[in-house]
Amino acid sequence: MKRFFITFRVTLILFFSLVSFGLARAEPATRYPIVISNIEDLRAAGIAFSWREQTVKEFNNQCYYYGDGGHNLSFSDELVSDYVSKGFSLHSLCLAIVSEARFDPETGMRLPTFVVMEEAEFKSVFKGKNISKLKTIEIEELAGDLVSTELPLQVPSCFKGGTPYSDCNWRFDIISGSKLKEGTRESYKKLDKAFAAAISAHPGWQDCDDSLAVEDQRIYCIAERWGERDASEDGELIVKRLAPEGYGISDLFVDEEGKRLPGSLLSERDLELSHASFFDISRILPNGYGYALNADGGAGPAASVATIIAAHDGSKPGRQISSKRLKELIGN
Repeated sequence: MKRFFITFRVTLILFFSLVSFGLARAEPATRYPIVISNIEDLRAAGIAFSWREQTVKEFNNQCYYYGDGGHNLSFSDELVSDYVSKGFSLHSLCLAIVSEARFDPETGMRLPTFVVMEEAEFKSVFKGKNISKLKTIEIEELAGDLVSTELPLQVPSCFKGGTPYSDCNWRFDIISGSKLKEGTRESYKKLDKAFAAAISAHPGWQDCDDSLAVEDQRIYCIAERWGERDASEDGELIVKRLAPEGYGISDLFVDEEGKRLPGSLLSERDLELSHASFFDISRILPNGYGYALNADGGAGPAASVATIIAAHDGSKPGRQISSKRLKELIGN
């Protein structure tokens, strides 16, 4: 009898294992980046992303204008509310998503990411071509402007304060996922310390006077949105979009010829290590300032060759998914 129960138990374990295996095979894991050819699907999931000739109605929660080549992003109230409950603000969420993280810097976990693609034109230029045999420059010329940069559907939680170099326990590269060299975390903290020192001397920070009324501080110290900027200084205004305080954060430490400014806390190696781009000064951010990583607002081809190759594989199962599944990924 004992032998019978042991045999029966083993049989059950094998049965449920096979059933589980079958279910797993029936629903293959989603591979990234997800290729999106219809941006309305992305908007239905809570992210409005206008790109090239594809435009969608923007949500009220609009992100930064940081150059003609920058991403035109806005989020639904539901999505922003979810991130606010996790300690983010609209400012830090916008800074985080354009930082192009594909991996969590603390755990190395692959983040769900997406690209937007001009599908018909993309398939046309590669018709009859073996992409694996093409040179890098050929791929760039064929499709460099047909695929967007790769952006995350979820952002690392340590980006919530807008100062990831000091807030994250850096162990992995956010683009490649590779393990970082020993001491990188300390170097990044040094970078952030230097950013704080330089930004505290910035006019947008220095001119703030706590004796002013809060509404006056917002107007005269920190122009949060392009509609609050002086048109004579900033040219064309992008009403409703968040306005960064400065572009090219390395400009805070080097002169026009690229030489390090006297008194800078950064070494040449530190400057080479930094991927910080535009920065913002805002009382909404915990430290009064924040910055994006990797975000390039210059006009021109967006996607890297690696992203274009990944998009080329986008017609296969697991890459193009429904707006319902997109919303599930964003909400995880």
